[in-house]
Amino acid sequence: MGLDLTELESPSGASVWYRLGLTHLLGLEQDSLKRDPLSDVQSFTDLPEPWLKISKEHTAPCATLWTYWQLACDLGDQASPPRTQLFQKIVKALGWPPSDIVFWPAAEYRASGLHLRSKCFWEGLALFQPVYVFIFGYPAFSRLFPREEGRQYGLFIQDQIKYIFLPGPEDMLPDQKQAKSFVWNTLKDIQLKSR
Repeated sequence: MGLDLTELESPSGASVWYRLGLTHLLGLEQDSLKRDPLSDVQSFTDLPEPWLKISKEHTAPCATLWTYWQLACDLGDQASPPRTQLFQKIVKALGWPPSDIVFWPAAEYRASGLHLRSKCFWEGLALFQPVYVFIFGYPAFSRLFPREEGRQYGLFIQDQIKYIFLPGPEDMLPDQKQAKSFVWNTLKDIQLKSR
């Protein structure tokens, strides 16, 4: 039996997103963000937005990288409050240090819809060097790993990175307890080690 993420209290204001360094979601500035002195060397300055801004807001390495197909929408003007609240609640419930989490889109939002930007996605993995990559939902997974069609949810390892394929927000919302329980039970058992 897992935690029902819909029963968690929503944090006041934007504090969780602010602490995660996801200020671009809210249009906030964060002057006190500390960066690794080597991070300027590790940044890829040719990345387009929103990837460039995210790469500047986070310190590499980062233990976990999170993505889902609609993330690019949620980073811009097309944000879905139910989706952003869902991930806000998951992150808060896990209690992991904000420095261990980076949300990194696999797609770009344009007027014609979402478009895969796999080069930007894979550059993010090279930049942040995560131990775990959480891919939420089949739409993102099938585009990033087209040869893995039919793969069931769960862990697989490739190039020493642990990829965990999980139900996406479209599978968990509005109140799909089985999908939420699967995500929660998978994530809560992960032990992050300081690097």
